[in-house]
Amino acid sequence: MSMLKNKRAILLPSYDVERYGGPDNWNSQQGIEERKNSVQAVEKILAVHQNYDTPVTLYFLGRLLELETGYQKVIDHLGNFQEKVDIANHTYSHPLVRPHQLRTDKQAISSEELAQEIAKTQKIIKDIFGYQSRGLKVPLGYYQGLQGYPEVLKVISDSGLQYIMSDYRNAGDLADQPVSWLTQDGQLRQPYFYTADGFPQLLEITGQGWHDCLLFGLSEQEKLKEDLTTQDPQQALAYYLKDLKFALDKGLVFAPVLHPWSLGKIDPEMVILKGLLSFARDNKILVLNHKEYYNLCQSTL
Repeated sequence: MSMLKNKRAILLPSYDVERYGGPDNWNSQQGIEERKNSVQAVEKILAVHQNYDTPVTLYFLGRLLELETGYQKVIDHLGNFQEKVDIANHTYSHPLVRPHQLRTDKQAISSEELAQEIAKTQKIIKDIFGYQSRGLKVPLGYYQGLQGYPEVLKVISDSGLQYIMSDYRNAGDLADQPVSWLTQDGQLRQPYFYTADGFPQLLEITGQGWHDCLLFGLSEQEKLKEDLTTQDPQQALAYYLKDLKFALDKGLVFAPVLHPWSLGKIDPEMVILKGLLSFARDNKILVLNHKEYYNLCQSTL
């Protein structure tokens, strides 16, 4: 692992665009409503980013893009701001890419299946948006990401991808607390290249802080104690600002874990997002999408 060092605080906003009703309910009224609400939330998120003139990365699930065509219209309406929207891959069906300590009910897919998941979604993104995706958000996330899994990293690298986000959970692959800024051995959790695994050009973007859907108590698989959850956007904003202030004080990268379906349900006015971007603007924190951050890392090597 080759850790990167920063000279200033950086905010890396991204969103997992993934809810479509699930494999069994995609054609149900619930599935249709989930997809409609997701488009509306993405539209609101992009409007805020456009208003603040801040770049953003959207990680799209391939299956969702097959079922919902509304995202293309949302992106097209952005005009020149489209150049600041990085569209990236969240796999096709949201599988495990390696064993997950929390989700022992699910089996990780094979290297061949992962290659198909990535390639299928890459094609869908290209066909819809005319965009060549260079990034992958690994579903669910893991503690220490894909370290020690060179066979998975090889598939990702061979697919032409340059940056991934897979390291966004605590030890035990848990996220029932804010994802720590420190590893178990006390090392700062910051972006790194997979040099030790043989992929020195493949960048990992680590996530910190609360997963929004867990903080809001919306996850169907992972439940927090009630005294840890909140559905008050102002209180949630305070949690995220605490992390952004820490990044500012220490000159670190902060990459929050956010989902349009979750923000749209609990924070339709985008209080959290506006608060984060306002604080970044007022404190001259650099805001980049994930592709821009990868390019910055390459230019400083």
